[in-house]
Amino acid sequence: MNVGDIIRLTDDAVENYGEKWRGQDLRVTHVAHSIDDHPGYDPAAEGVALVDTEYAHTGGDVPFSVYEYEFVVK
Repeated sequence: MNVGDIIRLTDDAVENYGEKWRGQDLRVTHVAHSIDDHPGYDPAAEGVALVDTEYAHTGGDVPFSVYEYEFVVK
């Protein structure tokens, strides 16, 4: 995935973050693959992408980051 991609959270992620995120289009604003790229990165994730996003329709910040197994690219 790349900055600018539109993603949606998986059902499992919605269960974790809340129903309000179901079907919400989010735009990737930052992609990290290590703790050097993002202070919240879990070193146990071993290269799995962690992304920051914004609401695709408003540009407002989303208050959490998600790992690539928590979303699908539209």
